[in-house]
Amino acid sequence: MYREKLFESRSMKSKTIKLITKSLYEKNARAQQHCERVSKLCKDVGTAMGLSSDLVCELGLLGLLHDIGTIGIHEKILNKPDKLDELEWVEIKRHPEIGYQILRSVNEFAHVAEFVLAHHERLDGKGYPRNLKDFQIPLQSKILSVADAYDAMTNDSPYKAVLTKSEAIIELIVNSGTQSDAEIIRVFVEKIYLQMEHGCLKGRHPLVEIATNYWSQSAIHIILWKAESIKNMPDKFDLKDTEVM
Repeated sequence: MYREKLFESRSMKSKTIKLITKSLYEKNARAQQHCERVSKLCKDVGTAMGLSSDLVCELGLLGLLHDIGTIGIHEKILNKPDKLDELEWVEIKRHPEIGYQILRSVNEFAHVAEFVLAHHERLDGKGYPRNLKDFQIPLQSKILSVADAYDAMTNDSPYKAVLTKSEAIIELIVNSGTQSDAEIIRVFVEKIYLQMEHGCLKGRHPLVEIATNYWSQSAIHIILWKAESIKNMPDKFDLKDTEVM
């Protein structure tokens, strides 16, 4: 009986997710693929960090729903083919609050509403909408922020130029500790990006040397000095050509 009710509950939740996201995907064609990729990255990071299966599932749900607030943003802004002006950016920045209001009104998703609200906050307090700082930002929002930023940087966007995966990783590393959580970035680089993209272990890729020097010594000049030689590095390469460090 319990298992049957649990299955029914999960089935209803799945239908509700599809219903909520359908409106978003119809309004913004890029949103579906972005949210699905972010959902997977969130779950991968949660698993790599050793979080419980419940938290990992929650992160997957969070990835799917994090941009639901863009339903309240005009299509002309969402699909604008060039850069946004100042007023349009103000409008775009409303989406975490709109998403929060939508999700908190649905019992099944009220528990992730706060995480959606905080996913554009920064450790240094320069994020939005509430200018939260490090310890005030939920772990789930910090993980989502990294996954969201990486996917946004490496996929088509009318707002900014697309970066290679290597360039995006460098951006994450350079901004760790100010924009994003340094430990989450470390896990993302070492256990997700390097192993999933290149199939290599720690110490066998130049980006690991960059990350290690930065995280252990806070030596940002080392990153900037070495980044130039890595920016044009292919995202796929033969490990036989890589020096073991």
